[in-house]
Amino acid sequence: MVKQKENLGIPSFTSVSNPEIKGARFFMIIVFLALIRCLAEPFRLEYINSKDLSFTEIRIFLIGGLTAALSLLLMTFFSFYGKHKAILITGIITILILLIEKFYVD
Repeated sequence: MVKQKENLGIPSFTSVSNPEIKGARFFMIIVFLALIRCLAEPFRLEYINSKDLSFTEIRIFLIGGLTAALSLLLMTFFSFYGKHKAILITGIITILILLIEKFYVD
């Protein structure tokens, strides 16, 4: 008789069939990648340009990184309580805010 491994009630990534959970995980990954992009972009710009970057040139990336970090913190808190719809809404709002910051904040 084969003894099954106990998962302690924690669903694995492949066994989840609920589309809300998959969507929540998708948005958390997307916002995390946006955070990495916002934090890495000043380094890329400094590497490409031979001159030093000023605060006004990297300000938008700092604002975007702060926005993504705060929304990821909020999404993490929601995931602790199983609020997957709130994670979806937060992810969508975060992406919209980041797009608005990119095109309209100057």
